[in-house]
Amino acid sequence: MRAARMLASRAGVGMTLAAASIGCYASHRLADRAEGDGGLDGEETGTCISAPCDRVVGVTAGSEHSCAWCASGAVLCWGRNTSGELGDGTTTDRTVPGQVDRLCDVMSVAAGSRFTCGLRSNGRMACWGEDWLNAAGAGSRHSILRPTDVPGVVDSVGVAAGDGHACALLGSGRALCWGDNSHGQLGDGSMHARARPVGVAGLDDAIDLRAASAHSCARTRRGTLVCWGANLFFALGDGTHTDRWTPTSVVGLTRAVSAVAPGGEHTCVLYVEGNGACWGQNFFGQVGDSTMTERSAPAPVRDLADGIQITAGRGHTCAVTTTGGVLCWGKNDKAQLGDIDGVNTPVPREVPGLTDVESVSAGVDHNCALTRSGEVWCWGWNWYGQLGDGTMSQRSRPVRALLP
Repeated sequence: MRAARMLASRAGVGMTLAAASIGCYASHRLADRAEGDGGLDGEETGTCISAPCDRVVGVTAGSEHSCAWCASGAVLCWGRNTSGELGDGTTTDRTVPGQVDRLCDVMSVAAGSRFTCGLRSNGRMACWGEDWLNAAGAGSRHSILRPTDVPGVVDSVGVAAGDGHACALLGSGRALCWGDNSHGQLGDGSMHARARPVGVAGLDDAIDLRAASAHSCARTRRGTLVCWGANLFFALGDGTHTDRWTPTSVVGLTRAVSAVAPGGEHTCVLYVEGNGACWGQNFFGQVGDSTMTERSAPAPVRDLADGIQITAGRGHTCAVTTTGGVLCWGKNDKAQLGDIDGVNTPVPREVPGLTDVESVSAGVDHNCALTRSGEVWCWGWNWYGQLGDGTMSQRSRPVRALLP
């Protein structure tokens, strides 16, 4: 990323901003194999000259896989690989982190449902994995096993990934999105899936962009928060159940927002003071207001006063505090909250055993946290090895990912 960019972790399936510029690789052209929307010419990345992972600086949790990026520009991924979302040229699941092929200049990564995207130091975007709905941006309608540049995306400063769509935040404040658009989550005023990146209508001053299952949100330089896409359970915060095909202002925010985290069918924010608020689906207590009543407007998160980062999964939410601990709340059937009891909890509770945490990222049913020393600790569902501890055993307590 350019200028002074702050490092931020992907919320759930969300967006990351980068903090440094490193790396190098060549590229060659892929044949045009697109179907519909005019087709695309992707660029598959070439072979890295040298980029071993020296130190992990960011982590992102997708639906059933996880990835980390390194100061050297390398990327590590692990977990499910049915669609090539690990980017190692195979479709073999991995229970420990492995390096993504042909990438050595990545500055941030966003893991989606079965695809992954990485922001390169030259402002371009590389994606890999499932491309049936064009989420990987290659227009191929099949799996992309290695990183492929998304045509038309330049000057990117942020990357976001949802279930079947992805977005790039540009240095100008504009945003481009592509992929599934069945709920208007691309923000272009339509419900047509897009193989080519399209501009988000009316958004020209964004400073932060996040994506979730089927909705997206952005903070603007004016201090407003806008969301668009699926809205069945009030996830957009506009007080209605109506899907929005273009950015719509969130109503009822009481203070300046420092971070936003869209989740499955809910959305959360942090205020600059460290307090939090959430709205939308609340079947599992993921709003954190001590109830399980869905909320059409922002509701204060109980007992959260010192949050510095927030992330939302499919049915749970987590936040990092000023003390370096992690609080989680909501769904807990797969130990997402770091507790063996399996009881859904509508108020934040501390995840045992975590200290000195810098960021946390929520997947569908698992989470991964990055410590200031560069260690990655994960917990929750592990059916595909997404915790990276060399097993496929569910973990109710954080376990250290076996980084190379």
